Amino acid sequence: MNSFRTPSPCPPFDVIYHDYTPLVHRMIRRLYIHSNHDDFLQVGYLSLWYAYRDYDEAKGPFSSYAFMRVKYEMLTML
Repeated sequence: MNSFRTPSPCPPFDVIYHDYTPLVHRMIRRLYIHSNHDDFLQVGYLSLWYAYRDYDEAKGPFSSYAFMRVKYEMLTML
């Protein structure tokens, strides 16, 4: 039995969530959000999910897309 697996092109979302949680918190600090902190956390995590779902690797790195998507959604909520 061969235990070799081809790597999936995209890691599962729980890995993305864990790796990009600091991005969501950093964006809240960067935008000077002091009230409704939990609401903005939720918006950040949802926008991270949307970035994961809609990402097209032909258009550039995921980190750039996730950054812009999280920032846009939080600015929209302000």
